[in-house]
Amino acid sequence: YSSAASDVYKRQENTRKAASIISSRFHDNPSKDLTIIGITGTNGKTTTAYLIKECLDYAGFKTAQIGTTGVIAEGYKQEKTLTTPDALTIQKLLKNLVNDGFSHVVMEVSSHALHQLRVHNVHFDVAIFTNLTPEHLDYHKTMKNYFKVKSTLFNLLKEKNGKAVINYDDDYGKKLAPKLNCDVSLFSKTNLTKSFFSQINDYKNRIDGIIKSNTGSYTIESNLFGSYNLENILAAVTTLDSLKISENAITQGIKTCKNVPGRLESFFVKTGAKVVIDYAHTPDALKIALTNLKDQFPNASQTELDIAERLKTLTDDDMATIQNVLSPSVAGAFGKIVPELAPVFEQYRTEEPNLVMPMSVAANYAMKQYGVQDPKQAVTVLAEDIFGNTQMEQQTNVPPSQGLMTSPQTT
Repeated sequence: YSSAASDVYKRQENTRKAASIISSRFHDNPSKDLTIIGITGTNGKTTTAYLIKECLDYAGFKTAQIGTTGVIAEGYKQEKTLTTPDALTIQKLLKNLVNDGFSHVVMEVSSHALHQLRVHNVHFDVAIFTNLTPEHLDYHKTMKNYFKVKSTLFNLLKEKNGKAVINYDDDYGKKLAPKLNCDVSLFSKTNLTKSFFSQINDYKNRIDGIIKSNTGSYTIESNLFGSYNLENILAAVTTLDSLKISENAITQGIKTCKNVPGRLESFFVKTGAKVVIDYAHTPDALKIALTNLKDQFPNASQTELDIAERLKTLTDDDMATIQNVLSPSVAGAFGKIVPELAPVFEQYRTEEPNLVMPMSVAANYAMKQYGVQDPKQAVTVLAEDIFGNTQMEQQTNVPPSQGLMTSPQTT
């Protein structure tokens, strides 16, 4: 083609990257006109986003939230979509938010979004790292790859005044912090980092305590409960503190933030019983949910409490191994063995082809069915029962980091 045409049409090695850049330019690089807070990590993104938005709203900023529960913004219809939308959608949305007078955006940033460059040309003012535990290993293959992808969010910080907020209680947070060339704020439940709880009066029924930072202290009263929410609140407070949001807006915003949808969300039914809904779907999230429910319901059956206690002892490698053993076809076979659970497994089989069955479902059933106390061993016995010893050996010989894309055929 002509030289003139070559100035217009250029071969692109990475079309995803090109789509993000072109879309951003088409909409006049809208992220530069907004204060954008990106949150990445395996667990805690949604709750942290809700807390930050509540505080920014209380401070008088017109704030939008983008994440698992959809787009939450005044005048916008809340429609659930991908945790992080595609590049074209996200740039158009940011431009619309600018036009509608929004000043702040709180965005959950998934590892898929980072790997697929959906947010490549989004310029973040603050990037938050919550934690990292086994998830999406069917996609990323190894925890090393998963961590590397998550870390790329911090390359998208604005060159001037970009800030990182890191959970220093997480082992991967400790690895990430020294590698960053920006203003880094660390938080911890107990360590004397930039932000930490100097006093915790209660966290089992509600959260009541004092957070200290380099700039002051915050009296925290929250309807949220559980040790994991101590970290979510710390992430929010540390972020807001770095943005110089007022103490009153932070403390009052935390106080007024109610239950986050699907995050140990409690309801009372007509009989007076308390029903708790949680969307936990990773081994670590399930372990956290069970552990905190144990504190909430001391009168629960001893079997369930014992299961929760034993799940607490599982390491990341244990959980990755369990995930690798239980693939979709295992879920299907298990659903046939326990018919009442078939709908659960069918959901997991159809929503995403390579999504594994929840570890806790298998572990709970196997420990009860076989009388095995150790959850990892119980799941192994269950898999042997379904597939037979020979096929089970073929699966368990696969290193946890590789994951299993398929399972042996059942008969």
